[in-house]
Amino acid sequence: MPKLSNSEYGADQELGLLKSSESKKKCKIIQFRQSGRILSAGKFCRIRQNDDEIVQIVDEMNFTMNKTLPKQVMFSVIGESEDHRAVKQYTSIAKTFFNLKNKMNFYFVTSCMKSSIVQVICEGLYKVRTSQDVKNKSLVIVGIAKNDARLWSRFCTIMEDNENSGPAIYDTPAANESHVLSPYHDHYYLLDVNQSGDCYNLRSRLEGQICACNISRADIVRMYFMVGGDFNDLEYVDYVTNVGYPVIIMAGTRGAADILTNVIQDNMDLQSAILAASNYDACWQIQNINMDQLSRIIYNINSKRNLIYIRKPNQSEFSVQIFEFAISVYNKSLNDEYRLRLFWQIVDEKKLRNDVTVAIECKDGKQQSVEYLLKCSFLMGSGEVIFFLINSNIMSYMEVLSNALDWEDCHSSSEILCAMDWLFEKGEDDLYQNLGVDLLDKMYKTSKSQNEAMQ
Repeated sequence: MPKLSNSEYGADQELGLLKSSESKKKCKIIQFRQSGRILSAGKFCRIRQNDDEIVQIVDEMNFTMNKTLPKQVMFSVIGESEDHRAVKQYTSIAKTFFNLKNKMNFYFVTSCMKSSIVQVICEGLYKVRTSQDVKNKSLVIVGIAKNDARLWSRFCTIMEDNENSGPAIYDTPAANESHVLSPYHDHYYLLDVNQSGDCYNLRSRLEGQICACNISRADIVRMYFMVGGDFNDLEYVDYVTNVGYPVIIMAGTRGAADILTNVIQDNMDLQSAILAASNYDACWQIQNINMDQLSRIIYNINSKRNLIYIRKPNQSEFSVQIFEFAISVYNKSLNDEYRLRLFWQIVDEKKLRNDVTVAIECKDGKQQSVEYLLKCSFLMGSGEVIFFLINSNIMSYMEVLSNALDWEDCHSSSEILCAMDWLFEKGEDDLYQNLGVDLLDKMYKTSKSQNEAMQ
């Protein structure tokens, strides 16, 4: 049985003890407590500027999520906000992600620093997950922050067992304090870097590696949200938009988000926007700001307006607006459009039928990919669209059935099962002649998982 012992070490010694573990695993267990009560538990590790180490760490994350649902989207929050007057935006963004949780499988990434907005969203998402959600990891909450010795001062005790593999205990204060890790994350990555630019580069590489691992879809969508924030967060927005990722600015959350909103929308000149921000956050005192550098960053961001969406203060849920923004950024073809429609489950059957016709009879004579149009047909249980694809010689009964089984494996629904029943009814002869061992094995696994779910 593990034994809880009061640590007699200081923060530096505690960190040394954690670092000196001979365990081959990079990630350690961390347990958050407040006044002796367990709030949450996750895994944490420190990362240096090393590509091999990043791959190893993400491989460990991948291993712990083996056989879980593939992720479709990564939503990443840049910045923090404590201002109680931003409660409308806190409510809005929390409602939105609670809604999206029921539609898609995604990563939710934050700075993992304790702030009102991070706490509100992560605590809500962490606690509303069902046991099935936890098992399948349909939602994974990830914290990425620049490592700071002050973060480690909260490690007050170590759980020891025979293998020295028990969790580190993190003491979470009841009152708001700076430089404190926020609970309610599944994974914590603390970046060992000195310069802000190195931090952005390392965070972006880590996010990219998470998106590229086996538990993510090859075509995962990445979107960023700016909430409050300081000068460094503004630099990161510039960094990700330069790479080509879209950013939603949450206006009304103070700090960098409001400065960017006011300047882009011509509400204020830059100096007036900084003065307004300094009323709420001392880090924006004008004497602390390099105005030339700030002007250059805002100019760069403003030059990529197609990648920026400003969300005005509003308490309502806005997942549809996020979808429409994603469509404007990622929509390069009909298949791209239906990839997003599938993830957000926004499909109109009449439009789908018309768009399948367009995809098949495109003017340049070059056949377009219909993978996501087919998956949306499964989502809608639309036998008519599927039959049209088969009759147009775009796909055979076997190819459609194989796709249906793959999609059922990661997105189980009665509509997909109905579509498979329809396939067996309409294409019995073709399927009977061509069924192979691989397809039979898929059918057996699908049937087995369905039976397990019903028990």
